[in-house]
Amino acid sequence: MAKESIISELAGEFISGNEGRIVDPITFSEAPWGFGLTLRPAQRVVIKALYGMPMDDVEKFPIYDVVKDRVIGQFTEKTLMKWLYETKRCNYPDTPDRPIKELVLVAGRRSGKSLVAACVIGYELYKLVLLGNPSKHYGKPEQASIKVLNVAPTDEQAAIVYDATLTAIDHCPVLKNRISNRTQGYFNLFSDEDIRRGKNKASLSFITGGCSSDGLRGHDTIVCCFDEMGFFISNEASKFSGTEIYSALTPSVKGFAGDGKILCLSSPRAKYGKFYEQYEIGMSEKDSSTLVFQVYSAMMNPDMLTSDDLKTDRRRNRNKFASEFGGEFSENICAWIDDPDEFLECVDKDFSPPSRGKSDIRYYAGLDLGFKNDGTALCIVHDEDGIIILDYAKVWFSGASDVWTYEQSIYANCTKYKHRDRIRMEDIAEEIIRVHKRFPIVKGMMDQREGYGMLEILKQNEIGFFESVPSTTNLNSDIYDILKSLYADRLLKLYNDPVLIPELMSLESMVTQGIKYKAVVEAPDRTGCHDDLSEAFARAVYLCYNDKKRSAKRQGCRPLRGMGKYYLQHRMGNTERTTATMMNRRFF
Repeated sequence: MAKESIISELAGEFISGNEGRIVDPITFSEAPWGFGLTLRPAQRVVIKALYGMPMDDVEKFPIYDVVKDRVIGQFTEKTLMKWLYETKRCNYPDTPDRPIKELVLVAGRRSGKSLVAACVIGYELYKLVLLGNPSKHYGKPEQASIKVLNVAPTDEQAAIVYDATLTAIDHCPVLKNRISNRTQGYFNLFSDEDIRRGKNKASLSFITGGCSSDGLRGHDTIVCCFDEMGFFISNEASKFSGTEIYSALTPSVKGFAGDGKILCLSSPRAKYGKFYEQYEIGMSEKDSSTLVFQVYSAMMNPDMLTSDDLKTDRRRNRNKFASEFGGEFSENICAWIDDPDEFLECVDKDFSPPSRGKSDIRYYAGLDLGFKNDGTALCIVHDEDGIIILDYAKVWFSGASDVWTYEQSIYANCTKYKHRDRIRMEDIAEEIIRVHKRFPIVKGMMDQREGYGMLEILKQNEIGFFESVPSTTNLNSDIYDILKSLYADRLLKLYNDPVLIPELMSLESMVTQGIKYKAVVEAPDRTGCHDDLSEAFARAVYLCYNDKKRSAKRQGCRPLRGMGKYYLQHRMGNTERTTATMMNRRFF
């Protein structure tokens, strides 16, 4: 059908002239002429609280325990919200008596978070349509376009809320025939004013995408939804970090006379990052304009889960279950770099990586092997006057890796082997040989899992300085403990590598079950996140550190009481290094 015919049909059938009354979001979501959805009681409570609707105190419904094994009580909407407040699962005991600008919904998997988001987004689009001329209503320029944004860690994740919203709109006669330019990443809606003027361009839009998409920025946005926000990248060095994305997209929401909404939705993960920060702000501030709910899956959407499945998942891993279905932030996961400013003091932005090494310097290599999804990374470091210096850092990924999920990830330029479905060991051997010619490596370290075959290929090329070691929790913990102590004491010097620095800052530390005081450091459990270059760097530093420590012992070092550091007491060249001098340097 031609565009002119669509506009003509809409003009005769749907122009409201502002005569229609805007109904409440629950009525719109559940009415046959609206979205025709069936909301669960807890979902209704969340939406009612967000829009300041009174809670029902008559009809009772059961609320199950976390594994849906028993009913913990019969509640009305009003008593449920009061119970949530008393158990510190909500920051309001009843419908808030002030306008709510932001919703932080902490909920387990399969709890219907996407359905709640679709109801809110669809309702806001419905309100804009019934305003007739929404741009004029909000004092915007005549040609202004009003947007609703949905952002998630990846395009695939963002598609969940987008598809749920489109499905609901397709059921709604008030909205479905107003859609134009429907794509996988956005659709537009004609307002009454667009139809009256016979405009070919609709002024209302819903745009969705992964957090790395620059197309999401710079819009006049009335609703901004962050889906699975707890799984956004969490480091200050990335333009796609949770903090940066939130700061970039939310300011324009304020320009809609208090009607703008920010939705922060996610299953919980670690007690850090922007999602946890917004949760903490909402729970700690009195009379907050942020509404917080923290609910488990069986409470929010019991029809989607069976008790047997929930019990099985809990038996397999209680900590993981608590986060994924229990709606609880993990006590075992934290950011490895707990003070980004402290770490960034070791990054010298004026320091450029050397093109070649020096013959009288001992260089140490760390190698992390990955041939399909994981990358292969190589790092070179050396010690200079008690400081471990980064000389070389590279990582390569095959075309089968998930790093290409993000349009502009930190790995976007690591494309040398992207044309291959799998990186070959021979390719990596050639890379090592080339680097060895530039930096005379004395020792190298790699993971034993893939190391045997690699060692044989290297030996065939007369490379014998690498050793393979078994990857254990103890070794991983020790390597990263040393690395952290070195950056804390500013005994590292790094150039501002666009991959290594943000990757290190995104690492998570997870305390493992059954191993006291040991924590595994690794990349976040998110699509496109990796720790390959960090592993290679940490191994190189570990080798360099231990070699210098052994050398210090041989040459007369002694431990400083109470600090466990070694200090040199010998002559190097023409310089006398005394214990007092090295105490100021805190050398190892």
